[in-house]
Amino acid sequence: MPSWLHELLVKIFAERPEFAFELAAPRLGLEPLAAESVEALSGDLMQLSAPQARADAVVLVKRGGKPVLALVVEVQLSRDRHKPFSWPVYVAGVRARFECPTALVVVTPYPGVANWARREIFLGPRGDRLRPLVLGPEAIPAITDPEVAAANQGLALLSSLAHPRGPEAVPVALAALLGADKLVGPEFRMYNDQVALSLGARERAELEALMQSRYEVKTEFLRRWMKEGLEQGLKQGREQGLEQGLEQGLEQGREQGRAEGEAKGKSDALLAMLAARKLAISSAQRERILACHDLAELDRWIVRAAVAKKTVEIFAPGD
Repeated sequence: MPSWLHELLVKIFAERPEFAFELAAPRLGLEPLAAESVEALSGDLMQLSAPQARADAVVLVKRGGKPVLALVVEVQLSRDRHKPFSWPVYVAGVRARFECPTALVVVTPYPGVANWARREIFLGPRGDRLRPLVLGPEAIPAITDPEVAAANQGLALLSSLAHPRGPEAVPVALAALLGADKLVGPEFRMYNDQVALSLGARERAELEALMQSRYEVKTEFLRRWMKEGLEQGLKQGREQGLEQGLEQGLEQGREQGRAEGEAKGKSDALLAMLAARKLAISSAQRERILACHDLAELDRWIVRAAVAKKTVEIFAPGD
């Protein structure tokens, strides 16, 4: 059964069939504006006797109202030994249906799967073969604009999966998270978890620190992360005598707990960034970070930690 992630990525080509053509056209030697119309069709249009013969998507390109090219689009998240046998069936069925040149386009955000999918498929003893056009991570654009991500969450998630490390990883993940507000319920939570889990450890720490210091918290993933920091801060505050403050004045205690929790969250984010960047930290420096309750000071340290070459540079006086 197709996974939720697979189905969400397939929706990209159902909602934006021109995207498949835009990516495939240069690799097929086609002019981007040569098509007068590009439309998405159901993968069930092959009308084959085998009930399992269903492609993820079929994109039809027309000129003068007549089909001139069909793309059988397959979203592939893992190796599957059955695909080299079913993919030729998809291509043959679509080609017979529309009587036009047909190409197999495999889209995957994973380099290993892309290398596997690029293998030629041998059809018979005479050497006939099918060569898939594989759009791997290098062909998937880095979506860094939250508005673009909000308009197509599937494309933003695909971009995040394809760019989990390197300088583009954090801006891409940030755009995906900030653009996910239209999703609701379990889909919303799974989406944010997929974005977070796709990142490398260093990139995830940098994203969390950036959101703590610069951005309003808008997504479930970051709200949950902030909540954990707040709860830890409240616990620490109670252990340090906050309960007495709550008894004396509930509102005052709440404010102190919030401040303790936010400071604890920022301290944890700073320590995580230092660990991710492999910057050495002394016991005294660690204690200084954990003891700091000045939110503005912690923000300055987080910003410096993102570019510092030595830990001592983080604590330099002034901006």
